[in-house]
Amino acid sequence: MKGCQLANILEIQEKVSQVGGKLQIPDTDVSLEIPADTLDQARDYCLIQMRILPTHCYEKYCTSFSSNSTVAVELLPNNLKLKHPVQLTLPHCLKLKKDVEYKAKIFMSHHERNADLHWEETTDQPYILDETACTIWLNKFCWVKYEIDDKIVEAKKIKIFTAAKQLCLPDNIAEIEVGYYLDLPGAGEFLQQNPDFVLAQRKSFLFLKEGKFPMKVSLQRVLPSTWHHSAPEENEIPFQTVASSIEYSCPFVLEQVTKGSDVPICTFTASQHQRHLEINVRPKV
Repeated sequence: MKGCQLANILEIQEKVSQVGGKLQIPDTDVSLEIPADTLDQARDYCLIQMRILPTHCYEKYCTSFSSNSTVAVELLPNNLKLKHPVQLTLPHCLKLKKDVEYKAKIFMSHHERNADLHWEETTDQPYILDETACTIWLNKFCWVKYEIDDKIVEAKKIKIFTAAKQLCLPDNIAEIEVGYYLDLPGAGEFLQQNPDFVLAQRKSFLFLKEGKFPMKVSLQRVLPSTWHHSAPEENEIPFQTVASSIEYSCPFVLEQVTKGSDVPICTFTASQHQRHLEINVRPKV
């Protein structure tokens, strides 16, 4: 893959001296700890950069339920050699089974900027995988990602959201979206790319692997009754769509059959098999 666009992604840069330090991207659990006397540099400090990569930059194909469910980063300067290992912590959005050995595969790419990605699995890289993140010890800077063994995964952590376009009364059409995205830093493409839709609610949901049940988004009720929804009130999202970590949003359009100044309040459920989550939306005016 050439020329992966890195605009509008989460990143941090800091000058780090021989004293060492810690970089943490704000509002994420992504961090890099640099011990003292680690930088093999003659100068007094080094400008360190850490960027979270969009999934499309490093995952082209989904091969398992656990694919596309971890954070990958680029560390700069590329190929910076270190006198001591640095500690990189990258979160994931998977619920892991208990009482099993937690295994992951670590991948690195040392390609030049604007060159092809060349991921190589490293089998001798120390790491610790836990219920929320993977901590990896690195001897030089590069692009880093990891994959979790699908056999130890129970579920995927996602965020269900409702959003609506602003309602300009006396408009008689209300446009609403109900969707989901991974519970990972930088996720939520629909909300990022459609600023005209205002977020109403956002709730956590566990999407289970066992049974391969689809997700269903259903409109339960609309108040007041002057607002009607004519399309099917239930949308089914295939299991494989969610399992592949593909973000998805269901549109709902309401029409006010009797003109007035009332703003609709809608209640939806997002469900998988016998597990249900209730979520609401009321367009802003």
